Amino acid sequence: MHHKLTIWLAFLRRDFLIALSYKISFINTIFVIFLNALVFFYFSKIVDVNENPYLTTSSYYSFVIIGIAISDFTFLLINKISQELRNYQLTGVMDSILISPGGILQLLLPSYAYPFILGTVRISIYLFFGQFIFGATLFTFSNIDILVLTLILTTISLVGIGLISGAYTVLFKQGNPIAYAYMMIASIIGGIFIPQGVYPEPVILLSKLLPITHTLDILRELYSGTIIIVDVLDSLLWLGLLGLTFLIIGIISIRSSYKIAQKTGSLYFY
Repeated sequence: MHHKLTIWLAFLRRDFLIALSYKISFINTIFVIFLNALVFFYFSKIVDVNENPYLTTSSYYSFVIIGIAISDFTFLLINKISQELRNYQLTGVMDSILISPGGILQLLLPSYAYPFILGTVRISIYLFFGQFIFGATLFTFSNIDILVLTLILTTISLVGIGLISGAYTVLFKQGNPIAYAYMMIASIIGGIFIPQGVYPEPVILLSKLLPITHTLDILRELYSGTIIIVDVLDSLLWLGLLGLTFLIIGIISIRSSYKIAQKTGSLYFY
C-alpha cells in the first residue's frame, strides 16, 4: 500500500512540476475559463428572454456554466492516458514501461492524480466566475459529500473511457477518435448545452449511457438547494454502474491492445 501511494505521489509531483514550469499556460487557462464564462453569460441573455420549460435551473446561464465546467473536466481526464502513452512512444520507453513488474495499469492509473486535482480546481474556477462575477446561483456548501462522491464516480467512468482511448493509441499511435466521439455525442445529447427534455424519448434513453448525463443531473439538482442522497440515488447508481462497466472494458482493451501490438511488432514503431 505504501509503495502504491509513493507511485501516485511521484506522478502527482512530476505533473505538477511540469505544469509549474509553464506559468503562462496557467494564466492562459484562467483567461480561457473567464472568456467562456463571459461569452455564455451574454449568450444566455438571448435564451433567457422567455421562460424555458425545459430548464431545471432558474436561468440558461446557470444551466450551461455547470455543463461546460463538467465537459472541461471530462475532456481533461479522458485524454490523459492517450497523451501519456503517446509520450512513452515518442521517448522510446514504451516497451520497458509496459513490461514493468507492476504491470501496465500501475503505471497508467497514477497519471490521473494530477488531472483529477487540476480538473476539480478548474470546475471551482468556472463556478466561482459564474456565481461571484456573473451572478448565477450555483452551489452551496451543504452538499459537499454528494459533490465529492459524484466527482469520484464520474472519474471512474472517465478512467475507463480513457483506457479505451489509450488502447487505440497503442495500436494506431496518433489520433484519439474515441475521446472526441464521446465528447461530440456528450455535447449533443449529454445535457451540456441543450436540456434533454427537448429530445424525443429514444434519445433521452440513449443519453443515459453517458456518464456526463448523470453527473450533470446531480449537480443541477444540487443547484436547487440542500438535498439528501436519496434525491439523486438513481443518478448515482447509474454513475456507479457505468463506471464499473467502462472500467472493465477499459482494462480489457488496454491489455489486449498491448498483446496485439507485441504480436504484430507495431509496439516498436512510433
